[in-house]
Amino acid sequence: MAEFRILVSSADPALARFVGEALPGGGFEVLPGCLPKDLVEVVLDQSPDLLLFEADRKHGSPAETLRIVRKVRPELRIVALSSESCPEDADLVEVGLFYYATRPVGSDLIQVIQAAARSQGVRRHP
Repeated sequence: MAEFRILVSSADPALARFVGEALPGGGFEVLPGCLPKDLVEVVLDQSPDLLLFEADRKHGSPAETLRIVRKVRPELRIVALSSESCPEDADLVEVGLFYYATRPVGSDLIQVIQAAARSQGVRRHP
C-alpha cells in the first residue's frame, strides 16, 4: 500500500518534525518542507496527498497562494494553520480546505491528518 504523503509548507521546521514524530505506525511520509514561494513547484514535483499549510502573511496572500495550488491540484487535501484567527482567514476557508486550525497544534492535528488519509482510503500500517 502506498504511503500517504504530507507536504508541510511552513517557515517553522519544527512543524514538519512534530508531524513526522507524532504520526503512529507506518503508512505516512512527511515530505521535506517548503516555503510558500516554492509551493506550486513543489506540489507539482512531489505529488503530496495532503498539504499542511501555515498561513504566513509576510510573503503575500496565503489565500491567493492556495488558489494557485487549487488550480494545479484541485483534488489536493489542504489543512491550513494560522498563528491567530483573523478576518482574512475567511479567504482561506473559501479556497476549500479539508480543515483549518490555529496554532499551537497538538494531537488534534494528527487526528485530522489521519482522517484525511482515511477519506482517501489509506489505512495506516500497524
